[in-house]
Parts: sequence; C-alpha cells; structure tokens
Amino acid sequence: MRKLCLWWRIAATVGLVAVLSFIGPAYAASQKITIMVKDKDDIGRWQEAVERASQLDPALKDFTVVYETPPDVNVAFFAEFGANDAPDIVSIDSFEVPAWAEAKYLYDITDLVEAWDGWAQYPTPLQEIVKHQGRVYALLKQTDVRIIFLRKDLLPYALGCQWQPLSWEELLSMARRLKAAGMEYPLAIQSGPNWGESTTMQAFLPLLYGAGGILYDQEKGKWVVSSNAYLDVLNFYKTVYEEGLANPDVPTVASPWMTARGDFQAGRTAILFDGQWAWGAFKSGGSLEVPNANCNVGFIKIPGKNGGFVTFSGGFAWAIANKGLDIPPAHPKEAFELIAAYCSQEGIAKHAVETNSVAPRLDAVKVPEYAQNKYLSWCTTEVLPYTHYRPALPEYPQVSEQIRLLVKQVATLQMTPEEALAEYAKAVAEIVGSDNVIDELGLLK
Repeated sequence: MRKLCLWWRIAATVGLVAVLSFIGPAYAASQKITIMVKDKDDIGRWQEAVERASQLDPALKDFTVVYETPPDVNVAFFAEFGANDAPDIVSIDSFEVPAWAEAKYLYDITDLVEAWDGWAQYPTPLQEIVKHQGRVYALLKQTDVRIIFLRKDLLPYALGCQWQPLSWEELLSMARRLKAAGMEYPLAIQSGPNWGESTTMQAFLPLLYGAGGILYDQEKGKWVVSSNAYLDVLNFYKTVYEEGLANPDVPTVASPWMTARGDFQAGRTAILFDGQWAWGAFKSGGSLEVPNANCNVGFIKIPGKNGGFVTFSGGFAWAIANKGLDIPPAHPKEAFELIAAYCSQEGIAKHAVETNSVAPRLDAVKVPEYAQNKYLSWCTTEVLPYTHYRPALPEYPQVSEQIRLLVKQVATLQMTPEEALAEYAKAVAEIVGSDNVIDELGLLK
C-alpha cells in the first residue's frame, strides 16, 4: 500500500480505510485507482460502477481499486495532497469546486465530459455548478431542490388536481383565504439568521430570482446589492408578517425549522417553503408525521412574482484530483471511466433511491426503480429544469449572513424594506469592495 502521512497511518490502523480489489491477478501500484468517499455506503455503489465500467473497457480489469473512508474527507485530502499522494477520485461539495479548482487540487475533465453521452442529461445549471472559468471539474452524483409543501386537507376547497399558484399574488391570496377561515399561521417561510443558510437558499434567493433579480452578475463580476427585485422580495416578507400570515416567532426563535414544521404538522400552517428533504419528516414514520400524509401533504413549485417557476440546487459530486501541486493524476482516463459509470443513468438512479435525494440526470426517471418514487421523479422532471445555484465565491458566506439579517429586519417589522436594503447594500459593499457592487437603486450615494 502506498506511503501515507503519519496521521493517515494512524487512521488506517483503526479501520478508517477500506481496501477492496476487483479482478486482477497481482497488485501493482502503477495499476491502482484510489477513491476517497464521504459516505461508506458509496463503496457498494462504487463496486457496481467498477463492474459496469470494466465491461465497457476490459483494460480496467487490470486495475486495483482502493477505497478510503476518512472521518473528514477535506482534512484527509489536504494531508495527502500535501504529500503528493492525493486520491485519484474524491467526493466534493459542488459549492467547493471553484475554490478547489483554483487551488489546482482538481483535474480538468472538460474534454472527457464533452465526449461522454451522459453530460447532456444534466440540466444546464447543474453543468455550470461544477465549472470554474468555463471548465468542468466534477460530476454531480446527487442534488436537491427547494419547493413548497401543502396541507391539501386544510385548503378551503377540494383539489381535483394539485393546486399550483402561478404568481406571488395567487400564493398570498390563498394564505389570506386560509387566515380568514381561522387558520393561525397559513404560510411559513424561512426568515432570519437562526435559519442559517436556509433563509438564503430556501426562500430569499428563489424569491429574488423569481422577481427577475440576481445576486451576482457573472459577466460583470460584481455583486448586486440593490434592485427593484430586492424590494419586491422584501415587500413580500413585509406583507406576510404585517398581515399575520406567518408565525411571528419564526424570524427569531432558536430552532425556527422546528417551529415552522411543527405548525405544518399541527395544521396551524398549510403552505410551507422548504427543501425537498423535509418530506422525510412528514411522511409515515417521520419525526413530524402528518396523518395520512400521502393524501394530505402535497408539493408545488415556487412561483415567480408574475409567472414562471424557480428553485435552487446544490449537491455532492465526484472529481478527479491531481496527485499534488502541478502533479497530474496517473490515470485520468480510467478514473473518468469509473466516475462516468457511477454517474450513468442506472448509477445515478440507484444513488438517488438509496439516499432519498434528487437525481441530477433527467433520464433517471426512465429507470423503473426511480420512476416508482413519484415524489423524487416529480422533483427531477418538474422542478429541476427551473433551478439555479449559489455563486461559489469566497465572499458568499458573508453576503449570505447579511441576507439573513436583511430578512430579519423586515420580517420582524423593525425596518421598512428601503431602510433595511440600504443597510444591506452598505454592509455588502464593505465585504466585497465598493468597486465590486452594482447598486441599481443608488442607495450607496
């Protein structure tokens, strides 16, 4: 086995590295591909992918595959990369791709991807999410979406077919109707710092892009700190909380997700913004099980202000790593063949079903095992085509924090949208630099 840094030798002694081989009469270090996985359950899926890949390319049968399962992938990867001994394939959060590519940790797979027939099955935003400066550095193995959950059994009229608002006004009209009928807090939406990134990604950004706005202008390389779209979003929050359509504790309570989801379970709320994974809490056997959830809980797309739909996605990916700084991987072609096999139509569908995640390939819905899951299939076919992704820039976490504060100031009715936005614009300009912002409303003058 290859040399490991001292830390990794210790890790290996307590069983944190799994070494598995397939078809090959003898072990040869030059004929080895190492895969560093975040989830140990991925090893079984990788074994199947290796078998599929070796059927397409018999030369892969001469390779030994080594699986590493460190407690912290990033710590282990950086240690091995620093020792010029990085794994060939590594699990990575798609949000980290640009930073890792810039640091030269990752191998450019653009040419390999463009020659692969599976690439076209990824929606354009999910292709862009794994790029840096126009080049591809990873392939998504799973993704997620943001949607709205409904308590269909509590709506004021029977739904012959699933209700889908086509604008914010339709959404608000339903909430007002429910409020007039006696529902305490008809609508729940992520608001305030205690939600963490959920306030930004589950609610604010879908609303911002649904109003025709953007957070970051890729062409100009600048952050948008004020626009009419910003004001539209903030006035939406103001309306929701000023009219008592949402629980006023949600922007400030310590565990707002429990408050909002608890209201939904108890029937105090019928319209809930959330990520697709929240279904696990509401379905039969979930921690916040809704009675007869399969019938009583529905899900709809987040509407744009005046039409269209919008969602946001993230997800984990597989990337090929350089061995060390300016040291390319020994077997990039073979490593990509393995990733392509894992991310095949069959492989992606299997991963999605087993992890209850959204398949990033549109053709996954043609795999019977995935097609039988009507919820996840709906997420892939009906929601994913409308997705966007966060700007993966070093300043983003700080900007996101300012978004949460911005929302809180309006949701708690402490500031008007205009007042709160002026503070936000100033704060973001200080974070990213005044030369790197677009102030459409002139709030910084």
